Amino acid sequence: MPWPLDGPELALALYREYAHPRALVDETGALVAFGEYYFKPPATVRFARLIVAPNRRGQRLIDTLIDRLAADAARHRTSDTLELAVFGDNSPAKRAYLRLGFIPRQDVLSDAILTMQRHP
Repeated sequence: MPWPLDGPELALALYREYAHPRALVDETGALVAFGEYYFKPPATVRFARLIVAPNRRGQRLIDTLIDRLAADAARHRTSDTLELAVFGDNSPAKRAYLRLGFIPRQDVLSDAILTMQRHP
């Protein structure tokens, strides 16, 4: 997803009937991070489209975003697993997810996309 999007272009790009979006904004109201989650049977919460504004990366905003997404999901349904996917060449994101307790799933490893899970 390109950065930044706004107005109708943003609403259209972000809409998914089954997803639950969350945005983080700064004190000026500018969008600084976005992500969403959806429920994957039987008891997994899948985080998707996680993105932090390029000028705000490295400030641990992903921690806040994932915490808020997980808390929101927990209010709606109990889950055994939190899951996300990350591009294999995105080393900063992989380090952040490892720091947050996500571990790679060995059975679905690929060069292009890595699936990672955490148990709440």
